[in-house]
Amino acid sequence: MRQGKSPLPTDRLTLAPGGKTEVVWFVAASSGWYDLEVTDAHDGALRRRFAGCVESGKPSISDPLIGVWSNMPVSAPAMMIHRLRSYEDYVSFKDRAGDIIAREMAEVDAAIPPELPEFTIPGFSYPARREVAFLVDYGFPGEPGRVSWRERVVCPVTSFNNRMRGAIHIFDVEAGLYPDSDVYLTEQVSPMYRYFKEIYRNAIGSEYMGDAIPLGHVDERGLRNEDLTKLSFPDKSFDALMSLDVLEHVPNTMKALSDCHRVLNPGGRALISAPFNQEELRNTLRATAENGEIRHLLEPEYHLDPLSEDGILSFHDFGWEILDQFKEAGFRDAYAVCYFSRAFGYLGEEQFIFSAIA
Repeated sequence: MRQGKSPLPTDRLTLAPGGKTEVVWFVAASSGWYDLEVTDAHDGALRRRFAGCVESGKPSISDPLIGVWSNMPVSAPAMMIHRLRSYEDYVSFKDRAGDIIAREMAEVDAAIPPELPEFTIPGFSYPARREVAFLVDYGFPGEPGRVSWRERVVCPVTSFNNRMRGAIHIFDVEAGLYPDSDVYLTEQVSPMYRYFKEIYRNAIGSEYMGDAIPLGHVDERGLRNEDLTKLSFPDKSFDALMSLDVLEHVPNTMKALSDCHRVLNPGGRALISAPFNQEELRNTLRATAENGEIRHLLEPEYHLDPLSEDGILSFHDFGWEILDQFKEAGFRDAYAVCYFSRAFGYLGEEQFIFSAIA
């Protein structure tokens, strides 16, 4: 199968005579374009091809990926997505795909213009639905002199960086929602929330403001106050929940995951990103909070806080143990979605976002 008219290598599925399989083929990234070919290994004359564009009733465009692929290597799929349910799955992934990612990034690194403070990389921006020149620089705090691939590679149309664009892409792949679906995001002052609100009219966002106003209430700026461990929403309120880089700031992980499960409809999806060490089986506890007192177990680490210049303390670095915690919290399935794509500008090491089904 090929996505649109891409010259990238084929994804092959082999079936025995009379065999069946079901494949979910995500075509939103190519504006509905698809290309499927069926052949018989024992009869070279048998060849059936199904290609075209899924119409949505909206204005359509020519295959948007034509220009993107012209300079892309053919050594890797357009986007690698693997659903890993254990450390053992990750080891297998690295054994089978690690060299591909390393080779792709070596080619990217070799093409970086020397001694330039910023440069561009061509690719397809999924949120912008178009080919762009991604902006890259060395300016991310804490990583002087090197490119923070996760936090850079910025789309000039949407201003979303690598991890934000990837999260939107994976959310669409995993959640399978409709414009009237009920969605909750644990952020509200961000461009990410505004993006989702334009797509999902029932989307609700929030920020954590502590005791400034009661939970579930809205302040004069229109911001809703919520605590991930005691959300004010009724049970089974949402079809999907997205929380990006918030869970590590919550002292009690299990209470947060349990409440996320509570507010999701059966079959609802939670998409959560957080600092993740894929080489570690267990979570790392950085600090604890008891009776209002914080005890640091490791050097304090603070992340950017959209509501405060002081930053916000990180309590956890997660390992594969987090998948067991999802299930303890009531989710019937949980896995780490591992992805990489040079074509879409998801660069650096493979990235992860947790997906859990209520």
